[in-house]
Amino acid sequence: MKKKVLIIEDDLISSTALEMMVTSNGFESVGRFDSADELSHLCKVNKPDLILLDIMLAGKVNGLEAAQELRKEMDTPILFITALSDSNSTKVIKSIKNSTATYKPYIEESILRKIEDILK
Repeated sequence: MKKKVLIIEDDLISSTALEMMVTSNGFESVGRFDSADELSHLCKVNKPDLILLDIMLAGKVNGLEAAQELRKEMDTPILFITALSDSNSTKVIKSIKNSTATYKPYIEESILRKIEDILK
């Protein structure tokens, strides 16, 4: 059974590239979304094994806020894929249980290794 990945990325080119990378490496994409406003609902409906989550997104909440809210209900692993590497963002990511980050510009092999490590 394929592991399911939910992609939350507001840049169309990036989200398409991530989805192609995920599906071509044996994972199932359960959708691409440009906003994390409905992250909890999306997780309940799609039941992903992993969330690829950008921080700066379209919508009312950023990826960090959405992840913090999600942790009140579920512990789905999160891989933040972001250009934000400032100390505050890094500190918040580290405080969110069952999450890690990789930074843009990213290397596909690096993301795949992280995905595989998370989903073991």
